[in-house]
Amino acid sequence: MAVWRLTTHHIDQDRLLKWSFDHSKIALGWSEVGDLRKFENANEISLRAHVAYPDNRNWSVSGRQLWGFCHELKTGDLVILSSRGRRAAVFEVTGEYVFDSNAQDDNYYGHQRSARPVGVDANELWKQAGGTATGQAIYWSLIKCSVDPRAR
Repeated sequence: MAVWRLTTHHIDQDRLLKWSFDHSKIALGWSEVGDLRKFENANEISLRAHVAYPDNRNWSVSGRQLWGFCHELKTGDLVILSSRGRRAAVFEVTGEYVFDSNAQDDNYYGHQRSARPVGVDANELWKQAGGTATGQAIYWSLIKCSVDPRAR
């Protein structure tokens, strides 16, 4: 099991937070990249993101985040949702990765996983998890934390 931090949408941050509670899901954008299961590695995803979003300067790091969301995030992992610079909620992942191609027209959160909110203090979990793991960058939308405090 692992602990992750997911920053909500960069334009209307509370929108994804509300969406997560309303739909019992967590999600990432970059929907025009398509279904992540068709890629062999994170680099392929980044290259596709560059084609899909040529004006976005973050395309080069999108692959690692999307790869992690699809292939490394596991059922049972805890995800701290951050909104407007604060750790707002904790969700437990309850399902496998799915790609919702209809999300492109609706909310741009095509990369989804079922998840349920849990009664864990987000700030305390972040503190116990030791912050950002080696090789992760705090400014990424999705990062893995250093440790899972449940494993201690």
